[in-house]
Amino acid sequence: MLPREVASGVITTAVSRGAWGVSIAIVLLSFPIVIDVLAARGLSHGILVPILCLVGMLVLLLIIGRWPSDATRVLFLAVGGVLSFVYGAALLGADPTLNGDGSFVVNRPLLVLVLVGGSTSRPLLGLLWGVFGYLVSCVVGLLVSLWAGVPFSPGWGPTMALFIYTTAFTALLLIQAIQTRNVPDLAKLEADTRRMDLEDQFEQRAAAIVHDTVLNDLSVVMNSLGTLDDRARARLRMDVATLADPSWLRESAPEQAISSPDARVRNAMISLVTQFQWRGLTVDVAQDTELPVLLTPEAESLMMGAVSACLENVLQHAGTSHAELVFSTQPGLVTAMIVDNGVGFDPDGVAADRLGIRTSIIHRIESLGGTVRIWSTRGKGTSVLLSVPVAEGAHAS
Repeated sequence: MLPREVASGVITTAVSRGAWGVSIAIVLLSFPIVIDVLAARGLSHGILVPILCLVGMLVLLLIIGRWPSDATRVLFLAVGGVLSFVYGAALLGADPTLNGDGSFVVNRPLLVLVLVGGSTSRPLLGLLWGVFGYLVSCVVGLLVSLWAGVPFSPGWGPTMALFIYTTAFTALLLIQAIQTRNVPDLAKLEADTRRMDLEDQFEQRAAAIVHDTVLNDLSVVMNSLGTLDDRARARLRMDVATLADPSWLRESAPEQAISSPDARVRNAMISLVTQFQWRGLTVDVAQDTELPVLLTPEAESLMMGAVSACLENVLQHAGTSHAELVFSTQPGLVTAMIVDNGVGFDPDGVAADRLGIRTSIIHRIESLGGTVRIWSTRGKGTSVLLSVPVAEGAHAS
């Protein structure tokens, strides 16, 4: 079962990706609609400009689907708004009566502007982007009406899209709030379980120390027939010194029972793997140690960025839909190995102007004082080992 925050992000991303798919379908269906409407009105000469605008909207949707971010969403609204204006102006310029019974044709790009969320993973953020897209569509529609000299007729399309979009993300927000109150935080439960396990280990060690010192010493005193000899007194003094020295307490104290860096890294890893699985790459994740994964927020970001770059290379270049990700922790060191059985490549033959491996992977890890090792043979797959030292500030207190 995924942690609560990760599960919520996955569901929200699925909804926003669904809206993105609907936008693609709207644009594709707009091509035959525009051609049919203009041809039926004897305006075949005015088809080219609207079609080119629809092609531009389709390209923007592919960009925001491939690289979802705030920057690409702003680009989508800015360029998409211009294309929507040109599209509407071309149609109304060819036939102003389309502002009435043909408004559903004029408003097709405006409808797409509302569904700007892309791959948003937070419901509130998706809701805000939808409202912003709706405002942009209203402004564009008004400008088109003013340019064509016709009454402003926004139509129901963008408004209905906003209503559905808002309803979906509002429902997700409410579900998230209910989960926060009623569904246990699995990450906290895991931390509590680890803490109790360490406390149990501490109690067992304490019981062993008491047995080996106090109880044995009492037995010696009770069974002695007179004055204790020098060896017995030396044994008692040694046991008293053992109990007085607090070092045995520190050895077992659960000082890392609750490790927020550990939970943060694990959740980031699960979220990253889930994103690639949505894109068609099956990633098997394994961890070969029980030690906590302790990284500073900066190291975690760079480490996950390098892992993401490795998985991106598998998805784009390896010719396989399957990869393995193995996390390992040792005292003072965190490693991640990404393995695929794809086409492989010659690491020494990578051109100097190809910055993907050097910048996205090697530079990130080396900036943390870590190392990167790559094994690859053509036709036999690729293995990448990322090693990062644990910084002082990463240890839980």
